[in-house]
This record gives sequence, structure tokens and C-alpha cells, in this order.
Amino acid sequence: MPEERQKYDREFDEGAVRSVTETNKPIAAVALIWGQRGHFG
Repeated sequence: MPEERQKYDREFDEGAVRSVTETNKPIAAVALIWGQRGHFG
């Protein structure tokens, strides 16, 4: 059975993107900081 994707609000999405662009950290590193797990490019 496929896993259901969690939806995030716009504020969360913008904050996560801002963390990547302002810190120049890899997406995977920021995802771990924001509490996400999985495969990130």
C-alpha cells in the first residue's frame, strides 16, 4: 500500500526553502533540521 504524503502549510514550505537558500546547506541537512526524513536531492 502506498504511503500517504503529508501536506505542509505555505509558511512551513517558505521557511524550509529560506533555510536552504540563506545557509547554503544541502537540502538533506536542512530536512533533518526541520524534522523530515526520506530521500532528498
